[in-house]
Amino acid sequence: MRKATYFGPFALSSKPLSLTRQGKSVALRIQGLKLLELLIQNSGNLVSHEDIRAHLWSGLHVDYKRGIHLLVREIRAALSDDAQNPIYLETVPRQGYRFIIPVKASDRELQSAYLGLSLSNLNIGHIASVCLALILVTVLLVLAYDSKPSTLSPTTPAQTSENYLKGAYLLKQNHGSLDKAAEYFKAAITQNETVPHAYLGLAEIAYRRNDYDTMELQALKTLASVPGTAEAHYYLSIVAMRRDWNWEETNNHISLALQKKPNDARFYAVEAMLRIVQGQFTEAVSASNRSLQIDPASALIKRDHGWIQLYAGKYLEAYDSCGEANNIAPSNLNSLYCQLKAATLLNAEDKYRQTAEHITEVLGGDPMIIQTLRNDAQRKGRDAFATWLVSVATESNEIPLTAADKALLLADFKGFDEAAAFLDQAVREKDASLPFYLRDPVFAPHHNDQRYIAAIDATKIHLSDKQ
Repeated sequence: MRKATYFGPFALSSKPLSLTRQGKSVALRIQGLKLLELLIQNSGNLVSHEDIRAHLWSGLHVDYKRGIHLLVREIRAALSDDAQNPIYLETVPRQGYRFIIPVKASDRELQSAYLGLSLSNLNIGHIASVCLALILVTVLLVLAYDSKPSTLSPTTPAQTSENYLKGAYLLKQNHGSLDKAAEYFKAAITQNETVPHAYLGLAEIAYRRNDYDTMELQALKTLASVPGTAEAHYYLSIVAMRRDWNWEETNNHISLALQKKPNDARFYAVEAMLRIVQGQFTEAVSASNRSLQIDPASALIKRDHGWIQLYAGKYLEAYDSCGEANNIAPSNLNSLYCQLKAATLLNAEDKYRQTAEHITEVLGGDPMIIQTLRNDAQRKGRDAFATWLVSVATESNEIPLTAADKALLLADFKGFDEAAAFLDQAVREKDASLPFYLRDPVFAPHHNDQRYIAAIDATKIHLSDKQ
């Protein structure tokens, strides 16, 4: 057996069984290490609940399903993995788990895979130049990042550089590669190589980290180097929308981006979100439809399309769109919650029960909740599910929710009075999601409530836009 297996910035050693991140020990119980080892040994393949039971508790009578859920949570915490947008460990509902990031047997092999190039291919000459150009084009075509949109450059650089190519390749990898990608982009800038494109690479890294100040700086540097760059205006629209709640600037920048590149799905997605915030639901659906036409395979765009349809009152379409998103990226809680809200607004008992069961399974809830849902989805089942979900979301750290997330969930399950305090907290924290959530149908009966009006005013949404 291998002495160590590498994945992302981590290494799992077999003798003794231990986990390290960039050489530093990561705390994980022995059962968690054994489960992680099993998953890695079967990387890319489904490991069923029964496989895990046989590996960890063979011959023992234990509540192994609950034990598995607990161990998976511990593994996710150790890897800083997000169950909604997993990098390492994917949940396969009702079946088991799949380790989804490639693993390598040696550190040397890992480094070669990260660079995407061997040193022998970096020789100066015609063949090497062609190879580098082909690699760059491949990188630019596969840069889709499914938890957030991504981009690098408006066009392929006329003269590519080794530093830029390495940064671009690493950027399409997981979060563990971002620091190294940033180093390569900065090296390219220092050496005056493909500078505008490297600035955009740094802007994308900042975007994935919600670092709006750095994103703004790199976008402005891009515009100073190449005025009118569409991607730079796109990033500035994100800053204006999420950090500043400046809707006029958001509109100005995304309009400029669309003028330069009218066939970029991400740009229309931003426009759709802006129209929702402004209460312009018909325009939002139109922009979202355009985004989906350009990129119909994106789970993120399908999910956002579902939410936009929900806010526009198209509940069945919202349910179906978020369901399609969940088929592409299984067990995404954001998509599932969209479906749950749509099913509630449709008063569709079967759809509500199926979605509630799925959420319960993804979060490792008590199987009795599912049984109660099946027996009485309209009354006791819904009450049991709601009580459990609110408890998990607001009283524990199992789901990383913002104040705006909690306000929305409490408004759905407890009422506006319970949600109002979190609305106020979201205003104080300038929660990026708050302006969008304020258009949610659950708040419609409270538009004249002073607490709702205070949140609307704080987010700088014009009173004339309110529905």
